[in-house]
Amino acid sequence: MLTNIIAFMDLFYVNLASNISTKSWLRFLYMNIPKLVSTVTHACTFHAVFMQTYMTFSISLFRMTLITHPTMHIMIWKFALPASVVVSLLTPLISTHKLFTADCYFKENAVIGNFSLVVDNNLLAVIMKELLSFMCLFTLFSLGINIASVIVLCIRTRNIRDIEAEKNMLILALLDFAVEAIVFGLLVVIYYNPGAFVLISKLVPHSMDILIFSNAYLIMILNKRIRQRVLALMRCSGKSDRRIATRPSIRSHKHGRVLVGRF
Repeated sequence: MLTNIIAFMDLFYVNLASNISTKSWLRFLYMNIPKLVSTVTHACTFHAVFMQTYMTFSISLFRMTLITHPTMHIMIWKFALPASVVVSLLTPLISTHKLFTADCYFKENAVIGNFSLVVDNNLLAVIMKELLSFMCLFTLFSLGINIASVIVLCIRTRNIRDIEAEKNMLILALLDFAVEAIVFGLLVVIYYNPGAFVLISKLVPHSMDILIFSNAYLIMILNKRIRQRVLALMRCSGKSDRRIATRPSIRSHKHGRVLVGRF
């Protein structure tokens, strides 16, 4: 949970720069800050995406072991979970260590009137290529595991609700990756086609917002109960909730005592 919060705040800070005007009172967040801070925060955004891809794969793997080994999965993941966390935290450094050692800083953008991150575009293009290749590879692994889970679930159980839940989780993983692919596709276009910078840079912050909250949106869309509860809360938000507290009374009954509330 702590790692997710840190990753969210880091991504939010870096992407907020494109929405902060150079005349805004929030400009102090990006003006004259140490290069070490801007370098680490920028590198952590890419590091977090590697970790997120690892976690998606780990969740798919956990779901498969739960189906294939319903009695042994707890013992398996007692050791596999710490190992997967360590791997997801450390192995992205194989690629992102170059960003942690490269100079990076925020600069006022006179064209758009906000703050831009100044980085080595050649290095960034290499990192983006490695990141997208990594995402594609592990998404194929996750896809294969999810399909195998659905097949095994269909064979072993007749519970339609369980099958539908597994299918929805597969759809959730695919749609989540699609959102990530769109966002980083836009970033790749920016780095390889500077002429499209002004237009696409306006789309990237909104795409990042969708990326950050994509899981919440998709779960609400795919889960009927959550969707109904959210819609019910939205309908009731404009209405006053009146409750009358009454004292319950006890009535005697020939077979015992019955608690009855007066309404």
